[in-house]
Amino acid sequence: MKLFFSPTTLQGDIWALAWYYQQRLEAGDDIDLAISVDNVKSYLENPLQKILPFSVPLIERTGWLFQNKIKSFNPDFLFCDNHLPSRKVFQNLVYLWHGFGWKEQRADIEFNTVHSDLDSLVGGVKNPSPNFIHQCYGNFELQHRVEFTQFHESNCLNMGMLYADYLLNPPVTRAQAAEFYPFKDATRPCVLLGFTWGFGRVFERWDVQEVELIDRLLKYLADREVNVIFRLHDRKRYEPEYQKMLENAANRYGNVFLKYKDHEMDNLLDVVMSDVIVSNFSGIIVYAYFTGAASIHINPMGLSDESHPLYRFKRGKQVLDTRASYMWKMPPEENGGMLASCEEELFASLEKAIDNPSCCQEISREFNKKYMETTDGNRCSSLDGYLRSWHSSGQKPV
Repeated sequence: MKLFFSPTTLQGDIWALAWYYQQRLEAGDDIDLAISVDNVKSYLENPLQKILPFSVPLIERTGWLFQNKIKSFNPDFLFCDNHLPSRKVFQNLVYLWHGFGWKEQRADIEFNTVHSDLDSLVGGVKNPSPNFIHQCYGNFELQHRVEFTQFHESNCLNMGMLYADYLLNPPVTRAQAAEFYPFKDATRPCVLLGFTWGFGRVFERWDVQEVELIDRLLKYLADREVNVIFRLHDRKRYEPEYQKMLENAANRYGNVFLKYKDHEMDNLLDVVMSDVIVSNFSGIIVYAYFTGAASIHINPMGLSDESHPLYRFKRGKQVLDTRASYMWKMPPEENGGMLASCEEELFASLEKAIDNPSCCQEISREFNKKYMETTDGNRCSSLDGYLRSWHSSGQKPV
């Protein structure tokens, strides 16, 4: 069985499955494994790669010859996320999304380009396709994909979160991870601020001055003597002025480690280090539901009733799409932790979480049971069994 991984970023579910298959390869399984990343040299310097290194050669994902490399490998299964090849250089395509999110994914808006690409690659996915499967985190998401994203139900597989295997049973200890952080005292509680760019500026629709609230937030965390991992998306996602403001705020406090996704690609060590995760509904916050960390969900809309804007990344910058409003897949109140829609709620939640990092564990378990259906720590093995059955029979399992 020949497996080729071609992710936008080697993290989350795709990293989990790639790592699982490396372990199977080392155990003697009859598989061929190839993994590609953007900027191999940079990836080799990532902390996780130093602790848990891939032994197979990493292939440079950029360049016009890259798809020829996939074709010459002739994979039985090509694993991708939102960026697909421009031509069919695989036998079958396994589509792994970035993570569980609250945003609606509509066929005519968010997935318009994806559907167009899949039409040419596998004959489309609105009808049954013998060469395509999309992993879903639970039946709720599967039904959303069918109804709103318009993937045919036979093209969706309720498999749960693959990454949860390594969140429930981390392959790296907190002490090992701590060696890659500049904190003076790594035994202190740690708060991860993991903000997405998808809603604009973090507190843009709150009735506050953002620069003042960001500074107040970091000062509070410094006063509480906790370590802070301030994890942001790729640098290109932020306006230079906003990025400078965030960097200046972080640099004022010695307990803050600011990092960007385009440089520090992996997030597993950040999650392992964290007792509390705070996010404006980035998918990273779901990881707290498995590790047992407290989670605080910042409502991007605050207390306002205005329509939800839809942001896109076009022509090298973040732009507001005026053709459509953003829609929730589920309301922000439906989550596995605490919700903050104003300053008072944010700081009250922080105080509760820092004092008792296990405060969200029960609601997290209930959320996972209802939506994620991922509790056994064997999701990668289950997907492996599905793919082996597909490969041996030559037909996608029903």
